[in-house]
Amino acid sequence: MTEQLPFKLVKDFGHFELRQYPNYLLAQVQVQGDFVTAGNSAFNPLLRYITGNNELHSQLQMTAPVIQSSVEPDLHLVSFVLPAGVDPKNAPIPIDGKVHVVEVPGHLAVARSFSGMWSFDRFLDQAQKLEEAVQAAVNSKLLSGELVGEPYFARYNSPFTPWFMRKNEALIAFEQKVELTKGQ
Repeated sequence: MTEQLPFKLVKDFGHFELRQYPNYLLAQVQVQGDFVTAGNSAFNPLLRYITGNNELHSQLQMTAPVIQSSVEPDLHLVSFVLPAGVDPKNAPIPIDGKVHVVEVPGHLAVARSFSGMWSFDRFLDQAQKLEEAVQAAVNSKLLSGELVGEPYFARYNSPFTPWFMRKNEALIAFEQKVELTKGQ
């Protein structure tokens, strides 16, 4: 089974989950083009990196999910999550100048899972539903905090997985507010 980015489920709200992610590493490529084409264009340099196109000629296991975010409407970051055992200080250095290894500090995020095919419009729709569900939870005092930054998207399956078996997620970083009790 493919290693997946670990997280601790803080709370399941039904329409979304609040998760705590540990520090992790990404191999990342910035690609220009439309959303779907960007994901396809970034795949080969990332795959070459994890299969030995690095200064150590090390092979790294493929993990899930593949993460994609949009910097601008036609500029995207596509990332492979590196295996949990890769030390940030000793991560293989990419030979391809398009590939960068990025350390992501531990953080909270809200996530909305969905199945089926993916497209830019589908991800935007799921991100909007996530934002609305989180805002409803904040408004009803079930959750205290705020969304931080832009949505990003996670794909867990290969393109060869039948559409009805695919797992996808829309995610947004979240900053939780701690309510102080009287006298603090």
